[in-house]
Amino acid sequence: MIRFIQSDPEGFISISSKGKDFLSKYPPEKGQLEDIDYLISIKDYFVSFDLELDPIVVPYNKFIQYSDEEKAKKTLNSFFCSKDSDIQDFIRNKMEIFDDRSICRSYLILDRKNSNDENFYILGFFALALKILTVNQDKLTRKQKKDMNLLRDQDGIPSYFIAQLGKNDMFKYNFKGKYLLDEAVNIVYECMEMLGGNIVWLEANKEADYIVRFYKNNGFIELQSEVQEDEVERIQLVKYLNTE
Repeated sequence: MIRFIQSDPEGFISISSKGKDFLSKYPPEKGQLEDIDYLISIKDYFVSFDLELDPIVVPYNKFIQYSDEEKAKKTLNSFFCSKDSDIQDFIRNKMEIFDDRSICRSYLILDRKNSNDENFYILGFFALALKILTVNQDKLTRKQKKDMNLLRDQDGIPSYFIAQLGKNDMFKYNFKGKYLLDEAVNIVYECMEMLGGNIVWLEANKEADYIVRFYKNNGFIELQSEVQEDEVERIQLVKYLNTE
């Protein structure tokens, strides 16, 4: 079903040969094949069916190491995120740069069930980094200070940061965001065992209620918010890993 829609190396959506065979039996109105909204509606129709998946977490640097350049680029360009163009741009254009500079480490969730020698399918991805969480102790409760293991007058906490997390539109009906978040936190647990620390956190646009609600439903607690350089107010949400 997912092979009715394909993307070229530049990331543009088009109809595969199987999709064209289907459309020859159920032809659209004249001109619709060039209509991107129509292509996306076809894509949404097919991915709405139950699709058996077999997800596996693959570090980005390992994926690049064992994939040829053309196939790797094609795979990354097959990731679509219509709700957040920054996430789509990161995986297609910035992930390699950030990994090379050790700014963060990215992980791909690939589907073993439907992938083959020609195509790897990305279900989603996340990126983890080390980052200082800046806090104002005067605004924290006693419990918050205890959970953070804060020292007196400490205003910065070395912690684990979920810098990016996104799900591929092509699998939005079949792959749950909770899987992505759980896998990201699991890796943080592994790092915590070796390096210490007890906090993982992330940021979400304050206006994106459904995103904020998703994180809260999965154990993250709203800490504070701030208007950042791009003039967007973002909420910082934390999870205390040593209290579970």
